Amino acid sequence: MGGNGFDPDFNDGLGGKARIPVYNDDYGQLDASVSYTFLDNYTITAEASNLLKEKTVGIIDQNGAGDHIAYSYSQDARFAVGIRARF
Repeated sequence: MGGNGFDPDFNDGLGGKARIPVYNDDYGQLDASVSYTFLDNYTITAEASNLLKEKTVGIIDQNGAGDHIAYSYSQDARFAVGIRARF
C-alpha cells in the first residue's frame, strides 16, 4: 500500500476497491414550512428546503498527505406547495 492509503494495483482481494476514506464534511441547511387549516377539513402547506444553498463537501483522508477535497457541490433551494382535504 502506498503512503497515502491507496493501493494503486488493486491487488488486495477486495474487488478493486480503493482504501482511501472519503467522508462528508459537517453540513447543515435551513428549512422552513408553514401550514394553514381552513373550513375545518382543508389544509394548505408551503415548504422550503436548503434556503441558504449550502454546499456538500467530501473529504479524502490521505494520512501523511493530509485531508483533501474529493468533491463539492451546491444544490438550489427547493419549494413545494400542497393541499390536503379530510372527509
